[in-house]
Amino acid sequence: MILHVWTVLCSRSVIDIDSKNISIQNVIEQVEIAANPSPEGKIAIPMELVSFWARADPGIGIRGEARILFLQPSGKEAELLAYPLDLEDSPKARVRVNIAVVPVPEPGRYLFHVEYRLHEGESWQLVAKIPLDVNFRPEEDK
Repeated sequence: MILHVWTVLCSRSVIDIDSKNISIQNVIEQVEIAANPSPEGKIAIPMELVSFWARADPGIGIRGEARILFLQPSGKEAELLAYPLDLEDSPKARVRVNIAVVPVPEPGRYLFHVEYRLHEGESWQLVAKIPLDVNFRPEEDK
């Protein structure tokens, strides 16, 4: 079995070359947009979704697959990325996913769902819901 240890949304992460530890910089919990909501609205700010995975049994190698879904407040969802989880040769793995643009047509709480499964055809298991609150500050009439 694979354990999802944590996932965080941030503006950037840095891995120390000597210790191999990761530093998470500028955790992103909310975004304020200086505009009116629009059906075509998007935000293009640098974001990383960083996840830490580990073997449930440190002595047994395992492989699986993970994916990230992006859910809008209205319930509309899109798959952002699917990727392999390879814990055969290492008891742990960090995955850093760069996110360049996400659609934000409405204010409210957006969610990044992190899911995994061991084999193709199995049901996905939800392991994390990472919130991103989006607020709009309407442009003032001129």
